[in-house]
Amino acid sequence: MRALNFAGLQMSLVAEVDGRIAGYLIVSLYYGEYGLSEPTASVDAIGVHPELRGRGVAHAMMQQFRANAAAIGVGIVRTEVDWDDFDLLGFFKREGFVPAKRVCLEVKATIVVK
Repeated sequence: MRALNFAGLQMSLVAEVDGRIAGYLIVSLYYGEYGLSEPTASVDAIGVHPELRGRGVAHAMMQQFRANAAAIGVGIVRTEVDWDDFDLLGFFKREGFVPAKRVCLEVKATIVVK
């Protein structure tokens, strides 16, 4: 739903194996955020059919995406991964991702009554 309703720029890929959908990759493109004016991309979602995992589907999608992104001037690709999702962390490490210099911070939104 986000891909249909989000007004920003996005790139999506679908992988096929033997005529079947095997995986997907959804990325948001940014041409500046947080005071930076650099073209970047954020991997929002990646998935591979459970029966087809370990066959290089996600790797192929990432390679194609990175080629597409470089062709339109995107220099940096970022993503967020749950700290304890070791399989996904391992995948992104194999794809060349490293911890960013920026730290993602969060706080619970609460109503403060004074």
